Amino acid sequence: MKKTTQKQLREFKKSFLHTAERLGLSDYKVYFDFVASDEHYAEIQVNQKGKVATAFLCSRYDSILDPSECGKHEAIHLLLARLRFEAHTRYTNEFDIDQSEEEIVRRLEKVL
Repeated sequence: MKKTTQKQLREFKKSFLHTAERLGLSDYKVYFDFVASDEHYAEIQVNQKGKVATAFLCSRYDSILDPSECGKHEAIHLLLARLRFEAHTRYTNEFDIDQSEEEIVRRLEKVL
């Protein structure tokens, strides 16, 4: 396995922030770090209520790793975070889910 470099983390962060900006996700505070994972190249943890996220890049990999693609991928997960939060909330209602969906649609309208 190869060790992920600081340069790759910087590429990941740059791509993530660029995609997040294009998607209008400036209301989140985002942190970046490495994570030990055998399952994923990258992952994101989101505190939806606090609007805080940590995007992680795997610290080791065994095949081709494209930090830019990983950054874009995780930013898209951040775009879907509110909808995912609503879907997992016991007390959610149709209005909240519709609002989350509409928010995603408006953001995508600006970039597509």
